[in-house]
This record gives sequence, C-alpha cells and structure tokens, in this order.
Amino acid sequence: MTSQGIGTLLETLSLTSEILELRASPKRPAIGVCLEAKSSPSMGVLVTLLVRDGTLRVGDCLLCGPGYGRVRGMC
Repeated sequence: MTSQGIGTLLETLSLTSEILELRASPKRPAIGVCLEAKSSPSMGVLVTLLVRDGTLRVGDCLLCGPGYGRVRGMC
C-alpha cells in the first residue's frame, strides 16, 4: 500500500459532509474503518480513521483486527 490518494479522499469526504450537512449522533460510540496505520518513534501508533457513525472521543478504546488501543489525541 502506498497511501496514495488518502489526502484527496479525506478532503472530498469533508467537503461532501459539509454540503450535505451530515451529522453523527453524539451519544453513539464510533463505528468506522481504519484507512491507514503507522508507527512513529516519538508518538507511538498513528492511525487514519473514517468514522461512519457515532462520535469518537479522546479516551475511547479502538479495535481494528488484532490490534487495539486507546485514543490519546486527535487532529
């Protein structure tokens, strides 16, 4: 995998959600897809996620295949 086109995909999804005024339920836990994951020596594991429903918050647990972890920050 080369991660080619991830930036364009995220930009398109963001623009589409703004135009269609899509909103997720703030009371539901997040459900989505992990697009990319990498390990950084200074920050640990970094992932790019696409949340399909619900709201993801700092402190939430993540499960993706055999891997799991806790959300420590978002940008």
